[in-house]
Amino acid sequence: YGNDMLANFTDGSVRIQDTDIIIDGTAATSDSYKVATNAANNPPEGFNVVSAEIDRAVVSPFTLNASKKDGVTVSGLSPSREASIVMTAGANRQFGSDLKSLDLAVEAGAPAGFSSAAVKGFEGLAQLKTGSLAISDTTATLYGVVPVSGSLNDIKDGFEKGLPEGFTGTAVLSQLTPPPAPVEPEPVAVAPAACSASILEKIAKNKIFFQSAKAGILSDSFDLLDGVAAQIIDCPDARFEVAGHTDSDGSENFNQRLSEARAKSVVDYLVKAGVSADRLNAVGYGETNPVVVNNSQENKAKNRRIEFSLIKAN
Repeated sequence: YGNDMLANFTDGSVRIQDTDIIIDGTAATSDSYKVATNAANNPPEGFNVVSAEIDRAVVSPFTLNASKKDGVTVSGLSPSREASIVMTAGANRQFGSDLKSLDLAVEAGAPAGFSSAAVKGFEGLAQLKTGSLAISDTTATLYGVVPVSGSLNDIKDGFEKGLPEGFTGTAVLSQLTPPPAPVEPEPVAVAPAACSASILEKIAKNKIFFQSAKAGILSDSFDLLDGVAAQIIDCPDARFEVAGHTDSDGSENFNQRLSEARAKSVVDYLVKAGVSADRLNAVGYGETNPVVVNNSQENKAKNRRIEFSLIKAN
């Protein structure tokens, strides 16, 4: 038993006195740590492990990778169980329903601030149409494509300058450009109400998703809003009210501010996508106009919404 245990260590000792076993060592690899820990918990019959100090193997380089394409996957290392909780919460907050898998293994050897660097990287990746994040020790790299409405320089600066002290970040980004408008014959005039009907129907049937308790739009809503922008541009004789609504969680003042900020985020996105700003009016109604009673999580989700309404024909 003692020799088998020592085979898992780079250095250490196993002392046996009568029926007591004392173990002290540093695991050679991640697998060795698992084997040694399991063996410490299962000593030979009649013996008792009274002390087991087994240090994890130091992993170098200490890495994390994330990819965003048809969903987000995250895999790599974490300094501790507590850090894993922080990193998991950060990934869920930034990616929401886009997060398809997250696999973190707790290992030794992480530089200070590693979990904070990971969360900052998640924030940058969440703003991309597609892309990847790679962290190796204290070097972090963000690759990807910024959507038409995004600010490449803001994303780049936010990532490179927002990493913890001691980390070096590089963002290698490109930006989608809107396709050139086709040259077409002048369209036949259509009444604003008829022209806007498909826009109102699209918004009514599809939910716009935001970061939890914030106004940041999640990337799984970009395609929906790009389509809405194109339809509004093709409906030139109509103006729309963009209304934000919340559930009843939190204070009335917070919900009012949140509804206004989310409505403005949608308007800002559509303007960046080519819609004239004077055709959109952002309004927040807070928790005052629920569609159902706020008595369950399902009903609260229905009340957290953005609504469009036709308010004026030019």
